[in-house]
Amino acid sequence: RAFVFLLFWSASFWLKEERDPLTTLGAALLLLLLLNPFSALSASLLLSFSTTLGLILLTPPLSGALHTPLEKVKQKVLRGILHSIAATIASSAAAILFTLPVSMLFFDAVPLAGVLSNVLILWAAALVMELGILLLAVSAVWWPAAAFLAKWVVCWPLRWMVLVIRTIGGWRFAAGDAENLYLALFGLLTMTLLLLWKRRKMQGKTAVAFAMTLLLAAVAFTAGERLLFGEIEVRSSGGQAVTLIRGATVSMVNAGAQSETAEQALEDALIRWNAAGTDTVLCTSAQYRTQGGLAAVLREHTPQRVILPAHSGKISEAYAGQAVTVYRGEGSVIVSGMSVELFSVDEDLYACRLVSPHVSLLNVCGLKPEQITAVLAAHPCRAQYLLLDARLIDDPTALRDALETVKPDKLLLADGGYQSYEKEYDGIPLVLVGYDGVRIRYVR
Repeated sequence: RAFVFLLFWSASFWLKEERDPLTTLGAALLLLLLLNPFSALSASLLLSFSTTLGLILLTPPLSGALHTPLEKVKQKVLRGILHSIAATIASSAAAILFTLPVSMLFFDAVPLAGVLSNVLILWAAALVMELGILLLAVSAVWWPAAAFLAKWVVCWPLRWMVLVIRTIGGWRFAAGDAENLYLALFGLLTMTLLLLWKRRKMQGKTAVAFAMTLLLAAVAFTAGERLLFGEIEVRSSGGQAVTLIRGATVSMVNAGAQSETAEQALEDALIRWNAAGTDTVLCTSAQYRTQGGLAAVLREHTPQRVILPAHSGKISEAYAGQAVTVYRGEGSVIVSGMSVELFSVDEDLYACRLVSPHVSLLNVCGLKPEQITAVLAAHPCRAQYLLLDARLIDDPTALRDALETVKPDKLLLADGGYQSYEKEYDGIPLVLVGYDGVRIRYVR
């Protein structure tokens, strides 16, 4: 995409035609869609072109508004640094605003600390590019010198970039959930300010001040939301349920589901919740040995704890270096601020109940109806949400007994097939848990 855009941009010089950025952008997009019309559905293409459109349309007026007050700074060096920071802020804000719809659509998240991270790392990115060109030139002459440059020079700006991204990525307010209405309101008000600005209804300084105030308000609301509320996300993975918890940290319960969907569920949650990593991965059965969900998760992530049933057999080499612990019998473990109670069915299969002061969820997926009946007879407990699979739905007697014991407010059905189900059972609503999952917010 960058090559095609640059090709059209440079062609105007060789053909001695006037350079028009919007025409160049449109021509490049047209050519790419002619080559592959389905690329219009690609998040990367939409992000690339919306970013470029923001840089073309919004960066110049933003830069002008930010640069004007800096002319009063008398020290030349300081003025130059401030101008550089202002240029980075202008281009970053323009890119973030124009990619806001794409981020909300594809990633369910809105970057709020992108301007700050860009101020800290864009200079390093430019330096790395220049050093990389130098590195290639030196490598063509003498490999040892290129290796020395790579190890002792080029690595330092790269390490700085990684450090900044990891640090800011762990902040609670660095990104906001796209479902929060105040973020949509923030985007709408910001675009309204820009429209007033473009139509000369508002001065540039005033518009920028209001926009920065809105950004700070969105950051404050996001930080407060992350401190006050947690979230449980349940996804279906081949008929099994993968449960993700965002409390003070992010954890995963039952990673023994299918590898592709279990790994994708965790990856999506980490992006949306702006989490740097996983605290705990807890398996409630030994099925991970055959389905490979846990191994797939560990290939991409390094959780601080991996908790497996005691009768899991020999621990695979895939878990080497992980902090693996095992549990026997019954009990509870604290996961992301929630208590996970484990109810033993046999040596390597458990039901579990997630409990906090304001929400509770009982997971009986993977259990046969008679096993569920036995577990609830031994451990009669209540829960607001009952997470089950099709086997319990297909056994009316066992389902009725479970509903009488648990008394749930809602049923969550992890279904891997295409069978149709009733919308409620005994007056209790039934919600199908698909790929997109079901999200439950609770007060921490």
